[in-house]
Amino acid sequence: MRVKKPLVTLYLLRLMSVAALAVTLLLLHRLAALLLPPDRIGMAVWLIAVHPTVVYVASMANNEAMAMAFSVACVWAAAMAVKATEDGSGQRRRWVVLAVLLGGLGLLTKLTAIAGVTAAAWIIGRDRSSRASLLQGFGVLIGAIWTWLPWGLFMHHLHGSLVPSPVQRPTFGGLEALILYPLDVMIAVGMAVPEFAIGMVCPYWLIRPLDIPHYPVWIGGWLLTIGVIYTAVQRPPLRFAGVAFGSLAALVVSQVLFRD
Repeated sequence: MRVKKPLVTLYLLRLMSVAALAVTLLLLHRLAALLLPPDRIGMAVWLIAVHPTVVYVASMANNEAMAMAFSVACVWAAAMAVKATEDGSGQRRRWVVLAVLLGGLGLLTKLTAIAGVTAAAWIIGRDRSSRASLLQGFGVLIGAIWTWLPWGLFMHHLHGSLVPSPVQRPTFGGLEALILYPLDVMIAVGMAVPEFAIGMVCPYWLIRPLDIPHYPVWIGGWLLTIGVIYTAVQRPPLRFAGVAFGSLAALVVSQVLFRD
């Protein structure tokens, strides 16, 4: 299919990314209003709004901004489900269903939306005293994955991979690498996780020109990872963020083992 006005089309697609960012920031403001003191809401939203990676992806014609919007929307719906329970409004199930749909759309957009899905599942299922809450939490996770699964299987049928990529780099080749090359796998994972953590704070295209040695980056990345884990343990209301971080780290590890 040939586009008659490619430049106009490109900018229209970029405007879609900008619109997705606007939705993300709006929902972040509402989510922060449920979790943070009033004097910290604006700062939390601005930290995301001016983040270099967020600004970068929101100016491009790709699926990053849309996946981010669906992820935040999924978490917001989960938080609203909890609020509906506390208010006794009887709207909890509707918010849970909405979280499933938004999570599924996020996964269909990009698999990194699993961060929002797992965070939403944790928020909804965190009431351990209620079996219904636990079941609903699992339902959000399974329902979102089930929404994505037909597309993933279709891609596997066409291209031999659940997530086709034009770039196929050498990998360890799967779980057998843990037995054959355990030390190499541990080193690779030990490098990938802190690099991922640093990338959440500052994109590589900003720090690469500085020619910083790898070791300070890895040490800083592990300190950030430990900081996220410590914060998640010490502050239960923000534990969902630690769950989201862990799910993305697991996705990074899976790419190291199976496909980079």
